[in-house]
Amino acid sequence: MLRDGQSDLMPEEIFSSKISPHLARLREGLLASSAIYLVPSTDELCCPYVSFPQPPLSRELLARVGVPDGVESLSNPAQISVNGVSIAISNIDALFHLVKEEVSRLPVLSDRLPRLAWHLVEQRHFYPLAVPPAD
Repeated sequence: MLRDGQSDLMPEEIFSSKISPHLARLREGLLASSAIYLVPSTDELCCPYVSFPQPPLSRELLARVGVPDGVESLSNPAQISVNGVSIAISNIDALFHLVKEEVSRLPVLSDRLPRLAWHLVEQRHFYPLAVPPAD
């Protein structure tokens, strides 16, 4: 919408009119004990931080764009515990960047995606590239 120049609205107005109503409907349909988490993106126009890692969206911003109660913002990346299970969250496609940078291959893992996922797990890092690619 913005890329094509088809909107005169500001990013926060678009968030308020297009995203917040869906979050409100989703929140209404869930149990009170359920949680909804938002993770900022480096492409997010409402977020003042455009590089990785990112802090959570501010409570003031969430209130300004009409995000309902019961929706929280996490940092990018984040690690949470759900019923005792640790979950790591990031919206950076590290596998996409690893494909371009992989220099060693394990002979036992000939399939590309399992091998790249192994690199992520083995290095125990959200973004295991020392210098991110320029793109």
